[in-house]
Amino acid sequence: MRLKQHTIVLMMAITSLWGCAPTEEEKKQAEEEEKNKPSLSIQPVGPLVEPDDTSLLTTVTVVMSKTVDDNVTFNYTLTSNTALSGIDFEAGSGTVTIPSGSNSASIGLTILADVFAESDESFTIVLSSPVNAKLANATEVVVIQDSALDLAEVSFVAGSARVPEGSGDYTIKLKLSTATEENIQIPFSISGLATETLDYIVKSSNPVLISANETEADIVIEFVADTIPEGGESLIIQLGTPVNAELGELNKFIFTIAADVGLNDTGIVTYYNKHNDLFSNENPDSDHPGQDAEFGIDSENNEDFDGPDGFSFTRLDYDGNVWQPGKIARCVQDNRTGLVFELKQPQEPLLPTSVGEALREELQDEIDAGNDPYKLAHENWQASNFKYSWYNSNTETNGGGAGAVGIQFAMPTYPVSNICAFPNETMSNYNPDNTSCNTLVYENHLNRSSVCGFQDWTLPTIEQLRSIHNYRDTTIPINGPEFFPNTGEGDYMSATPSVDGTGSMWCMSGNTGQVRLCNKNALNHVRMVRGGAQ
Repeated sequence: MRLKQHTIVLMMAITSLWGCAPTEEEKKQAEEEEKNKPSLSIQPVGPLVEPDDTSLLTTVTVVMSKTVDDNVTFNYTLTSNTALSGIDFEAGSGTVTIPSGSNSASIGLTILADVFAESDESFTIVLSSPVNAKLANATEVVVIQDSALDLAEVSFVAGSARVPEGSGDYTIKLKLSTATEENIQIPFSISGLATETLDYIVKSSNPVLISANETEADIVIEFVADTIPEGGESLIIQLGTPVNAELGELNKFIFTIAADVGLNDTGIVTYYNKHNDLFSNENPDSDHPGQDAEFGIDSENNEDFDGPDGFSFTRLDYDGNVWQPGKIARCVQDNRTGLVFELKQPQEPLLPTSVGEALREELQDEIDAGNDPYKLAHENWQASNFKYSWYNSNTETNGGGAGAVGIQFAMPTYPVSNICAFPNETMSNYNPDNTSCNTLVYENHLNRSSVCGFQDWTLPTIEQLRSIHNYRDTTIPINGPEFFPNTGEGDYMSATPSVDGTGSMWCMSGNTGQVRLCNKNALNHVRMVRGGAQ
């Protein structure tokens, strides 16, 4: 009969007490017993992803090479490597029993969430002191991977600022979406029409450093004064690819340095060519001296930074923030004059062809059937192809003629006609005062909607309209599609009435910039404006 392990141990102990060494047969029997013990091994553990919050409870399995008739016990410890106990995981120790007839047991692991973005970390599981078994794979390193939600993103706190010339230090805040255990370096570049040392001085190091476990840093720009009367200038700070972090959405900051003079130049940078009767020469000739291209801002700044040929623009989204890729630009700020212009939206092709009672019946039938065929027209009420009549009831500013109120909408709750539309009663920005397609109704709705965050929109003067037109000798629409997309080819109305004709006001071609008189009762395009040089 084979002796059990405890019997052998007892015999060896008694032999030792008697002063006798184990016999060779006893040694072989003890070795055989040890050889036949089951082996304990920790099963490999794949990387564990740090939980997004609270903790992750999981287990690691210890398996035995075979089952035995006796209980098997062993001790374990969980110790730190780079992972920190109480922050990244729960360290500890204990004793585990594998009941007779079983061949595995589990050790509980607790992985903790933290607020840091960090590299992979690890801790170690160690088995020891087995009873009725022996150790095979007694050590396992467990890796904790950072949650994908904790990747640090760096961005500006705000996207733009308007500063006076000579205003001194301005601090731009940078922030991380989450703290990190590593230092973050963020390079940045500067462009725009402002000139370093003459208009501004960078007082921060480049790249900017956000130290480990910190979440903020500053870029400081000093704005200095000069003695040159000039239009507004722009300064664009663009973040580069950071080290140990990623770029957030708001990664560009635009300064507008307020204008001393609220004027733009014409944008003409080429000269008259007598051989083809076009303005196609890159350089002047002696036969035609003193041409526009020789003078002004556009003659000195003919590179496209944030506008062509000396112009400087900043696009804004619906809320008034500096436009970021992926969003829709709704307004554009002229950095030289301080004026902000609304941007027209793409053409809306579907407008009704009927008018009056026929249109009312058509709309009612569609509504009764649960349809809204002109939904897109209601939503895109700033469409570039919509037209309006000129209307101003203020006798002090209308030049003696109020213009035309226009035909009333056939159904006020669904304001749509064959020339324009406004949001209907099912939409959040519905306005029951939108009764017809005229400039005053449009102006009031633009202000009620707080487009780009402003409520002081108005019809521009003819000088304001002309200030954004680039009179270069090409057929490209006003400053190109980048800054003024969806510009119609027709006339845009101004608030400036004719001196001689009470029924006329000045308007400007959106295509050529040509200024002429337009009848107040005629239907034309509109582009509202707000602000000015400060």
